[in-house]
Amino acid sequence: MSNNNSFDVIRFRSLLKKYAKPQSEEIETSQVVDLLKEFDKKRFGTLTIKDVQSQIDIDKYGSVCFSSVENFACHHTLNDRSTFVTDTISLFYNNYSSDKGKRLDNKSDRLIEENDMIKLIIQMSDNSLSTEDASRMIKELQSNQLYSVKKLAEKLL
Repeated sequence: MSNNNSFDVIRFRSLLKKYAKPQSEEIETSQVVDLLKEFDKKRFGTLTIKDVQSQIDIDKYGSVCFSSVENFACHHTLNDRSTFVTDTISLFYNNYSSDKGKRLDNKSDRLIEENDMIKLIIQMSDNSLSTEDASRMIKELQSNQLYSVKKLAEKLL
């Protein structure tokens, strides 16, 4: 939903080529963890070889085809709910830093004005929501004409 959860296919495929077996579209199982950590240390930093072995198809020679690794990484990137709230707040800070809102909890939340919250919701939905839909969605988050980014992210989760 948020741009922070988008999957950078071009960058990922260039890393696949870096780690690939010579003249092959396969990668050694032992290299998959290193590739994923290089791709996104925050998301895959705790990944182990056992995680790879249990969740990715490995051939009898200990290799994994590119598509299996890419599908695994893409699925984890796009479906990672553990970072959704913080990613949403980061999205806000990166795009609406000049707002008139008030800081809460030392950057772990922020109250923002209705127009900025509507823009944020529309951006998070990849522009699939109308202004009216976004406006209806935030009505229950209201607090003195300012809106909590954290509550929005938790509601969308």
